[in-house]
Amino acid sequence: MSDEEEAFDLPSKSAGKREAKALRDLAVEIASMDDGDYKEIELPENLRAAMDDYRRFRSNGARRRQALYMGKLMRELDVDDMVDAVARVKHSDGASVYRHHAAERWRDALLAGDSSALTEFLDEAPGTDRQALRRAIATVAKAKDEATRRARYRKLYQLIYQSLPADPASDDSGGGATDGDLVDL
Repeated sequence: MSDEEEAFDLPSKSAGKREAKALRDLAVEIASMDDGDYKEIELPENLRAAMDDYRRFRSNGARRRQALYMGKLMRELDVDDMVDAVARVKHSDGASVYRHHAAERWRDALLAGDSSALTEFLDEAPGTDRQALRRAIATVAKAKDEATRRARYRKLYQLIYQSLPADPASDDSGGGATDGDLVDL
């Protein structure tokens, strides 16, 4: 192979810039995570310190410079594990949000008084304690003052949330919550 042919095998300057920007974006995404998710991701000590500084800075200029530095540090690392960890965190957040929204929809439908909604919910989450669910719905309706109503409303929501399957994909498969998915109240 001649020198001219080898020159074409090297990545272009634009490709190098795109890669550097992707690493910077990944570093900023990790540094911008919630504390719990951020601490779960395994990082080298020097990169963790740089990300801690980024989280502490409030000036846009300082954050931009720190992002460049974090990108530089990440160029020396194998980032595949970090990408996988970020994807796991994003997936778990999506599943949790889906479950919360589904619980809110079910709560509103159950409080509307439609008996078919109760039947549909029990079909979707067959492990649910029917009596506890009916009792929770009735106590929300009977609450006289606003503070009591809000507390019972939250309790009904918690019962519904715990009864729903943890994995949104299991909704379509016809499976419901198992005893392992339920938490005692």
